[in-house]
Amino acid sequence: MRIAAVTAVLALNACSATTLFCVACGTSSSPRTSDVDAATTDAGTTDGEAASTDAAPDAACGVGAFLPGDIELPPPTGPYGIVRGVRRTLVDTSRDIGGNALQDGGAPDASRPLSVEVWFPTEPCPSSPAVPYLDADEAQASSVTAAQVAQVHAHARAKLPFATGLSPRPLLLFSHGYSELPRFYTSFFEELVSHGYVVAAITHTLWVPVATFADGSTIAGTHGSQNVSITEYSDSAPVWLADALFVLDGVLQASTTDPAGEIQGHLDTTKIAAFGHSFGGSTAMDVLASDARVKGALDIDGTLFGAAIGHAYAQPFFFMQSDHGVDSTEADVFKRSTGTAYEATIAKSGHQNFSDLALYPPFAAQVPSLIGTIAPARAIAIARAYQLAFFASVLAGTPSPLLAGPSSGYPEVTFAKRP
Repeated sequence: MRIAAVTAVLALNACSATTLFCVACGTSSSPRTSDVDAATTDAGTTDGEAASTDAAPDAACGVGAFLPGDIELPPPTGPYGIVRGVRRTLVDTSRDIGGNALQDGGAPDASRPLSVEVWFPTEPCPSSPAVPYLDADEAQASSVTAAQVAQVHAHARAKLPFATGLSPRPLLLFSHGYSELPRFYTSFFEELVSHGYVVAAITHTLWVPVATFADGSTIAGTHGSQNVSITEYSDSAPVWLADALFVLDGVLQASTTDPAGEIQGHLDTTKIAAFGHSFGGSTAMDVLASDARVKGALDIDGTLFGAAIGHAYAQPFFFMQSDHGVDSTEADVFKRSTGTAYEATIAKSGHQNFSDLALYPPFAAQVPSLIGTIAPARAIAIARAYQLAFFASVLAGTPSPLLAGPSSGYPEVTFAKRP
């Protein structure tokens, strides 16, 4: 199975999040050139090559001083700077902490708190410092030191306003892998936001090493990645689906009235797609099967569970795969689709080539069997190019050569399309 994760779980800290929607702490953004409405353009206009991240970063959009052993995440290629928004706590009072529906209203303190970070575009090349890759609690739970985290240079900034002059932006709802932190996908969030998308990254409480909330409180995970049964995956699927739908409601509410003052008036609520990695990819497909507001889904190397199994999709979706072959469940869903379906397999890639973990040795050392032999930055460049092409097609109606057939620019990719 491709549902995998990284780290062990540490001790539980009490969560004091009790409000319906509270906001505090925060972070933000960086890159890149001219002020273009990039979400309506296609990064693959020259057979996808324009989306390559192989070029050196723009000196005007640097990420700070480097020391021996430091790495920079692949630079974003779009025209906007990037804000990693404040942490938001959304509290579902209809379920308990484990995600079970409450009976007869339940106890007054019974609820399921969820942490969400909304990433959004700002002006190019902000002068403020880039955000830390992980918080201290996240680093500890991921078995890396503060010094190691400091060696990873991202491009996002904190506490900056939404880019001016933009029409309302498409929203992408993201679910992480089983027992993985959302910030392990920073390379992908930064690229999408630099092209004008808004990304809402969910933390599925108890299914991560540690969930950190708006007030700084934390809850350690109880669902690790080791020895997980098919039954546990199946039982987890409806919890994650309910999380995603609840968060979608909360983010859309913030597009009207945002306590954080970040995204109000900036979302196009008619242009929503879901994506995720591993178990989060399956969740994205479940969301697409369950909510008509969602126009498409991208499943990044995730085995299907829940509502997606056996579903006949009329909406577009994309299976992005590591080099392991397509399983029968996905093949069945692909054949059942009545809308446009895509499938791309990246040769010599592994499950964690779709996260940041392969880029940095202290992270990669924890998941060696899940990293392929492809150069990590190349795998990310390929994945980012196809992601941009898919979302531009689904949410802006912009065609891309990458979605028409095999690409000479990406010979590593085996591509299929239906119909």
